[in-house]
Amino acid sequence: MAKITRREFLKLTILAGGAALVLPGISRVARIGPVEGDGGPEVLAGQWTLFKNDLLDITPSSPDDLDPTFNISSFKESYTYVSPVLKADFLFNAVGASWTGQIMEDVHPNLSLRASDDGENWTQWIPMEEIDQSRGLRHNTTDLVIVSGRFVQIQMVVDPSSNEKMMSWDQMGVTYINSLQGPTTNDAVSSSGKEIRISSAMAPLKVISRAGWGANESYRFDNEGKMKWPPGYSPAKALYLHHTATADGAADPAAIVRAVYYYHTITNGWGDIGYNFLIDRYGNIYEGRYGGPNVIGAHTLGHNAGSLGVSIIGNHDNDPVPETALSSLVSLTLAKSVQHGINPEGSFVKDSKTYPNILGHKDAVSTSCPGKNLYPFLSTLRRTVNQNRPSYAVAWISSKLAGSSLPQGVTANLTLNIKNSGSQPLSAGGAGRAVIAYTWLFEDGSSYSESGINGSISLPKDVAPYESVTITTPIKVPSNLGRYILRLDVYRDGTGFFASQGIPTSEIPLSVASQSSSTQKYNSFIPFMTNKTTIDSEEGGGAAP
Repeated sequence: MAKITRREFLKLTILAGGAALVLPGISRVARIGPVEGDGGPEVLAGQWTLFKNDLLDITPSSPDDLDPTFNISSFKESYTYVSPVLKADFLFNAVGASWTGQIMEDVHPNLSLRASDDGENWTQWIPMEEIDQSRGLRHNTTDLVIVSGRFVQIQMVVDPSSNEKMMSWDQMGVTYINSLQGPTTNDAVSSSGKEIRISSAMAPLKVISRAGWGANESYRFDNEGKMKWPPGYSPAKALYLHHTATADGAADPAAIVRAVYYYHTITNGWGDIGYNFLIDRYGNIYEGRYGGPNVIGAHTLGHNAGSLGVSIIGNHDNDPVPETALSSLVSLTLAKSVQHGINPEGSFVKDSKTYPNILGHKDAVSTSCPGKNLYPFLSTLRRTVNQNRPSYAVAWISSKLAGSSLPQGVTANLTLNIKNSGSQPLSAGGAGRAVIAYTWLFEDGSSYSESGINGSISLPKDVAPYESVTITTPIKVPSNLGRYILRLDVYRDGTGFFASQGIPTSEIPLSVASQSSSTQKYNSFIPFMTNKTTIDSEEGGGAAP
């Protein structure tokens, strides 16, 4: 019997579509997880490392000695390489890959995988979509493929797009993940979450908290307990729509969220999940990146600061978007556009280019995201949100006070910047007059009582929809030492307090110190918040460029 080479054996196996041999001594396997630490359910993860000689050329017409480092312009046809069969240490439900090397911008190696429970019966080849380098600093990375099994095989097809293009690669890391431990989607839906409501007529919109879907918060910290990527903040002015480019995880979408969280945070090194919110096929909404309102995500390169990233779980290049998911997308976009003063049918200019305020990932960078079946919905989304915004609402943009610590009993200037995010004007006088009411509370939210401590602020003029106004007014600081919250709300004759309609208030945490110990100048910038998380600066740092 004639002896065949390893290359010939593997080529025959793949072309025949049958079981493949697990070749020892080729893939380098390292078990990564679970990551040490507490804070939530553990995600198991492992990684295979493939070097360039591990991917074997199975292109029928290519030279037998073709090396994975080659000049594409020397050949006219595509070239196909395949890995040995890779066996995981445990059952996985998600796989992703990344590689290092020199790959020219216009050359895209098309990766795919197939999976098996037993190494004999295989799935079809599943494309591994290349991340467009828009969600973090790491290049040459695929999105997750949601697939279960114990065995994987990777295939790379290189199709030269033009002459004079060079590609070489050094090694590839293939990460496999088991995120099945933790709350099921039913558990997550039943858990206590955050409610969003922007009108008395709107049913509260529940957002499943990070604890509800099982985020292990220890993943965001290094071994010394420091955040790997501290949150940055910037007022949200736009909303970017994405898809996760994975399966929709119909059986348990919460497990998909945990897998994406691990992959973004640990594998890709982005410090946390890239999106601000995720929506599953059933319409459940999941809290994404840690940090509260205005936290900068890692979802669109060069556009993260000043934006929200919302992703619908699934691959919507291939699959239709369920109506339940679209309905929740409309409700969430409506709530966030009101909260942040985003005109749903407006636009903004960045780097001399005009963009719609509500846009798809592909509008900003070269990508197919959010998919051909989801992207056309954007026009309907903008129109529907604009038609359903409440008559009276306000977005709290920023404030300027004397820092986070004030002397007891002093009068200090408060400068506010607010935007009318309703459909009707806010009147400065006459019928339907609107004022800003401010109230001091103790840190725990209980009422603080002192003569002349609370009051109201008149608007300097009528404020048209989506118009901003800046107000400066003196306010009295509590006479007693301690930690307080300055709460601001809008009161309109005939409507009442906006908070009673579901419009968020602004709550600014402050400490009151003795006159002698408080040495801060009255020039520190304190952006508005709707929770107690401190915001660093208006433009903020960034969890991604």
